[in-house]
Amino acid sequence: MEEKKVMKKKQAKIHRGYNPVQVHTPQTVGDPKMDALIANFHAKIIAMPFTQIKELAMFKNSKNMYEDAFLEATKMSCVKKDYFPITGVQFSINYKTDFGNVVAMLGSCPKLGKWETTKSMKLHWTEGHFWCIYIPLKEIGDEFEYKYVIQDASTQSVKKWEGGFNHKVSILSVQQYFDNPLVVEEIKKSDKYSFTFQSMKMVYEFSKTKLIISDCWQIQSFILI
Repeated sequence: MEEKKVMKKKQAKIHRGYNPVQVHTPQTVGDPKMDALIANFHAKIIAMPFTQIKELAMFKNSKNMYEDAFLEATKMSCVKKDYFPITGVQFSINYKTDFGNVVAMLGSCPKLGKWETTKSMKLHWTEGHFWCIYIPLKEIGDEFEYKYVIQDASTQSVKKWEGGFNHKVSILSVQQYFDNPLVVEEIKKSDKYSFTFQSMKMVYEFSKTKLIISDCWQIQSFILI
């Protein structure tokens, strides 16, 4: 009987506005997507009634249910001690074009034209016949496919498609690859970490949170007449 009275007093105290988790400031990792996710979990825990939290199996024997629930929510939001965000992707390919031609790319996402040749992205020529372009991640998404094409610089008409299969990129898979403790240690050693992932040569620049993908022109291309 006494236990029930004590429990009712605790519930009344919490329902009057007392919520221990409010003293915690949500952790941030510097990445807008992750920070928004953390804030969302934090808000849900604050709004969760005492009776609901105490019924969760993981907190039934907890003395600090709100604090423990918040910590669990933080874990669920994938916050890690070593977190390497990717905010943009730089594409690079070495190709010597004929005079009057340029290298462009087409892909599955809207930013890359959804394979429509009139909406291709032109790359920029750099010394050594390297063609490059940087695109913020928010503009291309976490997963996409793409190919390179040769265009007429004046008319933008496609003269040649790259052969082979489409290049496929999953940013989420790359970030999961970064979870490997051995990889974490390598990234910490210098600002640039070079690696091969799913047969693609990549470089991660920690200071710029940028992923650089170095492609090779695939053979078996066909010429449009």
